[in-house]
Amino acid sequence: SDRNDLQLVIRPLKRLLTKRKKDVTGTTTIHSDQGSQYTSKAYTLLLKQYGIKQSMSRKGTPLDNAPVESFFGWFKNELYTDYRPKSPEELLHEPSTSTNEAEKPSTYSLSNECLTRL
Repeated sequence: SDRNDLQLVIRPLKRLLTKRKKDVTGTTTIHSDQGSQYTSKAYTLLLKQYGIKQSMSRKGTPLDNAPVESFFGWFKNELYTDYRPKSPEELLHEPSTSTNEAEKPSTYSLSNECLTRL
């Protein structure tokens, strides 16, 4: 999406629920900040409909979820370092489809809450 709106949050969640409904229904917790997308009636009703528990950071306290905030900060840096799209449209395609080996992102392994570059 080119906008940070409700559909940016709802669309991927619906795709996940369509593909992996059995894996997430009743056993999943989704944590977010208190952005308007996550506090909207449509979003909270969708979570309730599938038995997904909603968890939110306290207002103005991103450190409530520091490990995840840290991971995504690191992830964005690594993605940008390894893959530099030439246009917004190029972001719609997976970086791994590039024919130039130097443009492909690095591979990482996640074990015991620690990411290691392979």
